[in-house]
Amino acid sequence: MYDPANDWVDTYEISDPDGRLVEEFCARPVGFHSAELQRVLLKMQIDPRCPNYVLFCRTPHKEWLIGQMAPRIGDPIMLEEDRVFDSVEAAEWEVFRRRWTRLTGQEIA
Repeated sequence: MYDPANDWVDTYEISDPDGRLVEEFCARPVGFHSAELQRVLLKMQIDPRCPNYVLFCRTPHKEWLIGQMAPRIGDPIMLEEDRVFDSVEAAEWEVFRRRWTRLTGQEIA
């Protein structure tokens, strides 16, 4: 459904000045984020160029996997079992890095 309040999402592109937000996210991938970082994260989450990533906790408080939602509702989530993260923060950072690269063409070390 069309929402005029979200028109900015279609026109907003992450740019060089937003690069300073990478450090903010790296320092705190989970928790409070500035309004500027929240804008970037929302863009990353709903931009159709980015896969719809989800985190899956395989072992409570110990192991997380990254998954991708299937294109069709009802199809299973595709889990990436070849890489296991030992914290939710590390998994969130990896998702951020992937989305950043997809939307900016720049890799984060």
